Amino acid sequence: MNDLHEKTESLERRLSLMEDGTNRTNTNLEQNTKAVNELVTQLAVYISKHEAIEEEIKTIRSTQIEHGQSIAAMSPVVEGMRGLMWKIVGATLLGGGGIAAVIIGTVKTTGVS
Repeated sequence: MNDLHEKTESLERRLSLMEDGTNRTNTNLEQNTKAVNELVTQLAVYISKHEAIEEEIKTIRSTQIEHGQSIAAMSPVVEGMRGLMWKIVGATLLGGGGIAAVIIGTVKTTGVS
């Protein structure tokens, strides 16, 4: 009878240890579930922000492409204006040189000092 009583106590202790282990495992699983739920929430927020940022990037890229196309369309006008400005500067320099030559020639022939 004593042997049966010892075995029963041993089994009760083992059962109690198993119950404690199971309770701790359940507690840890609950904590892990809460942590995973928080991470999933953070991931959802990140994904929504990422999608919004991607939309902004697409908008900026399309704006840049349109701007580049408008600049490319203006290139012949800009080149034409640049050529016209060089012609005006060249004519001004040559004209100014011609006027200076006439003035110098007039001064020399009239003898004005």
